[in-house]
Amino acid sequence: MKNYIKSLFLALIVLSGCGKSTNESSGSNDSLQVASKALYSHAMDIHDEVMPKMDELYRLKQNLKDTLASPASLSPETKADFEARIHLIDSAEKSMMDWMHDNRLRPIQDTTDLNAYQQYMKGKVEAAEKMKSLMLEAIAKAKI
Repeated sequence: MKNYIKSLFLALIVLSGCGKSTNESSGSNDSLQVASKALYSHAMDIHDEVMPKMDELYRLKQNLKDTLASPASLSPETKADFEARIHLIDSAEKSMMDWMHDNRLRPIQDTTDLNAYQQYMKGKVEAAEKMKSLMLEAIAKAKI
């Protein structure tokens, strides 16, 4: 009887320990989900902030091209500068298109490995920030 009580007591301790680790794991999962959702939202916010600037980039590029094509004589240095600005705009536009094409952002419920998803989303946020930076630089430098 004494051994039975000890065994029962030991079993209760083991089972209660298992229950705690499941709850802790669930809490960790919840915080990973929240963090991952925040990364997803942040990446989309960056995109949504700079996507409307694509029209401005196109307009600035067209202005530069029109200036290059005008009959007024431009120095070789000025032509090279304008061509470099156009190239920067092309790079910024390509950056946006590549980000949207490669992005494949998927909501958190589409994945089961939260750690891998969070690392994936950190990379997407980083790529979005680089794309945004390139676009803003191109706009600033393209203004004549």
